[in-house]
Amino acid sequence: MMHMSGLSSLEYYLGLILGDICLFTVPAVVISLVLIAVPQIMVSSSIGPFFISFVLYGLALINQVYCFMHLFDNPDTALKYVALIFFLVLLLIPIALSMIFAAIFGFSDSVGAALGFWYWIDPQVCFVIQLYTLCCLGKPDLDDFKITLSGGVEPTTGLYCGVILAQTILIFVLNIFIDRFLQNRHKRRGGRDGEAPPMLDIRQDVLDHADEVRRNANL
Repeated sequence: MMHMSGLSSLEYYLGLILGDICLFTVPAVVISLVLIAVPQIMVSSSIGPFFISFVLYGLALINQVYCFMHLFDNPDTALKYVALIFFLVLLLIPIALSMIFAAIFGFSDSVGAALGFWYWIDPQVCFVIQLYTLCCLGKPDLDDFKITLSGGVEPTTGLYCGVILAQTILIFVLNIFIDRFLQNRHKRRGGRDGEAPPMLDIRQDVLDHADEVRRNANL
């Protein structure tokens, strides 16, 4: 509908992101308040970084959803499979591959290196490592279980913010490119992009109603 109003792809998705991130902030506030009441999960000094981390992950998540929606013609089908893509393809499979890599090359010092690869390119793994790190902060008994990335890099909140923002920008640019140059080529007439716009399938009940109107009007 926003495209039909004459908005560009950039304006269209910036508007969607603004609305969606406002909605995403609500559960971030609720979860933060719950964590304050349950210090066993996370110490109070980590609640603020958690809130910021969660909202930034929301930005990346929202843009990823927009990108994956381009794969489906039917919104109902997209809703069924997007969650599966996030949980299975972008979270479980990378973690499983990392565990296999760590087991092959030495479990004690390879888990961080294996997960570290995904940390830089996968927002889901990046957020999970950040969440795990925040849960370990302020708990001396968990010092031996902290994750260190390859090269001895500590997954700090500052590093997380920089990485997740970079990932979000890249995904956003990719989404704009897909929408502008692949999904809406029909808007630019002339040359190889001057093809007819994609048309939605007409439901049978609409066709039946049209036939009934013609019969009643003796057309």
